[in-house]
Amino acid sequence: MSPSRERGFLSRLIGSPQRRHLFRWLASRREGWLLRAPSPSMTFDAIDRVSRHLRDGMRIFEWGSGGSTLFWLRWRVELVSIEHDRAWFERVKEELPAGARVEYRLVPPEPFSEENLGRDPSRPDAYLSTEEASRGRTYRGYASQVDAYPDAHFDLVVVRGRARSSCLWHAAPKVKPGGLLVLEDADLGEVVARLGDRLSGFSR
Repeated sequence: MSPSRERGFLSRLIGSPQRRHLFRWLASRREGWLLRAPSPSMTFDAIDRVSRHLRDGMRIFEWGSGGSTLFWLRWRVELVSIEHDRAWFERVKEELPAGARVEYRLVPPEPFSEENLGRDPSRPDAYLSTEEASRGRTYRGYASQVDAYPDAHFDLVVVRGRARSSCLWHAAPKVKPGGLLVLEDADLGEVVARLGDRLSGFSR
């Protein structure tokens, strides 16, 4: 963000109900903040909402690791975290506290077959990402990691990372009644439209 745009954003922030997050936002602008002061890369209201849900002993599954991984571990939870990028996986692994109850998995994308050519990445059965570095690769193995667990197993499932509509498709049955299914940083309306009645048991 350019200095002029940042000043404009700051003035709008001060004049809105979101001003209560001003100091958190300023702190978040520092390099490496998500790992130094662990936090999910969500809006502050969303972080507060999810935090109110968390309890010791919960089971959490996330696609996409980082500050969120360290944040969940502030509670005594059982965590499964799936990461696709090897360099980032190694970086986050160094930060994991000793004795943490986390199953941290590196699941990189694989070369896709001819059947993936021309598919719309927003389709759950595509297992694709629009990211340039992911061109020619499928996230089928990545998105299906949650299938190893029984239905209604997790108290919180967080979908970020890659192939989000595919991850959501696999995630929905794995959330306990009363649990949370969180989609980070995506056009929820477009994604939900692709899922049909897969999310019919959830309130928004």
